[in-house]
Amino acid sequence: MTYPGGKEAEGTAQTIINQQPPHDTYIEPFAGHAAIARLKRPATNTILIDRDPTVTNYLASHVPGQWHLLIEDALEWLPRQRFSARTLIYCDPPYLMRSRATQKPRYAFEMTDEDHERLLAILTSLPCMVQISAYADPLYSSHLRNWRHITFQSATRHGLATEHLWMSYPEPKALHTYQHLGANYRERERIKRKVTRWTTRLATLPALERLALFSAIEESINAPAPEAAMLASDRPHRQNRRNPEHTLQKPNGEA
Repeated sequence: MTYPGGKEAEGTAQTIINQQPPHDTYIEPFAGHAAIARLKRPATNTILIDRDPTVTNYLASHVPGQWHLLIEDALEWLPRQRFSARTLIYCDPPYLMRSRATQKPRYAFEMTDEDHERLLAILTSLPCMVQISAYADPLYSSHLRNWRHITFQSATRHGLATEHLWMSYPEPKALHTYQHLGANYRERERIKRKVTRWTTRLATLPALERLALFSAIEESINAPAPEAAMLASDRPHRQNRRNPEHTLQKPNGEA
């Protein structure tokens, strides 16, 4: 069963999940069928919110029992909360009516232009990490002009559409989960096969050898990029080339 505007299409959920940094609490204020929450690695706390009781009733039988389901208006709920820096909010609100291919109501609770303005004002004031999906519109481009922004193609019932994803944080240096890593299906499958091969080989090694490899991998991840290291080592030489008169002076005027 699909949900109007849901993110179940191949490549759509994966693209969004591949932009999510590590987090402890995950919130979807416009849950719908919560495709992103169901496909990503669960956070310590997951909160799904929707105004439509039929939606939360559906979720009650399709998500883990420890997740929190709330029948709330996100515009009222969000300003009442205190969020930490380790909270990630993914917003997938009903898109602006004027940005849709067919401009007719699709949800039990639609949003007016004023509702969207209010939502954007709330989100841009929050201290936590935020993602929001929408189609192109000057209202979003203006309010979120200082946020990071990507676009990608997504399959809809009306054909391919260009999705826009805005994020309040820089490009992640680490991800919450790597299970969907890859720009497309073939690349994701290639990475999965590689991970399976390497973990299978690691499992055959003695424990200390595995730890030695883990240590070396961790050091390589934390080490500066080769380009940065090269620039750092080359900096004194470049300084000397810029100052050809800079030479080593011998003490006491020795020749």
